[in-house]
Amino acid sequence: MDLDHQNNVIAGSIFIFLSALTYAIYLIGSGELVRKIGSQRMTSLVLIVSCITVLIHYYVADGRTLLDFDMMVYILCLIMAIFCTVIPTFMVAEGIKLIGAGNAAIISTVGPLATIIMATQILGETFNLWHAAGTILILTGVFWVSKK
Repeated sequence: MDLDHQNNVIAGSIFIFLSALTYAIYLIGSGELVRKIGSQRMTSLVLIVSCITVLIHYYVADGRTLLDFDMMVYILCLIMAIFCTVIPTFMVAEGIKLIGAGNAAIISTVGPLATIIMATQILGETFNLWHAAGTILILTGVFWVSKK
């Protein structure tokens, strides 16, 4: 892979790593908190913080108001928010409550593998040595943490 022809590959890689790290910390750390305050309250708090963070980021990055879009944009965003964020997030929290954070982390490794399969088989994307190395690194980390 020729990194000279890619824009911001290093910065993007760092952000992806930080995203994966914070999600792993959330998965592992949320188990105890879910038991203390309940999965629904925990999930609601997480979604509120995430929403506020996204709104702040949007304002800082773009500076425009969120009221400038066509109505169809809001409808599609509402549908995606409900079916792609709210419902799955509540389901993950309930799963953590039922089976524990460690087991949930192990099961969550299916997501990246399913994404790789769909990206290559459905979208025709390439899968190279860098992708394989990243996949192995992620799976090794998850199995290492869950083994303890």
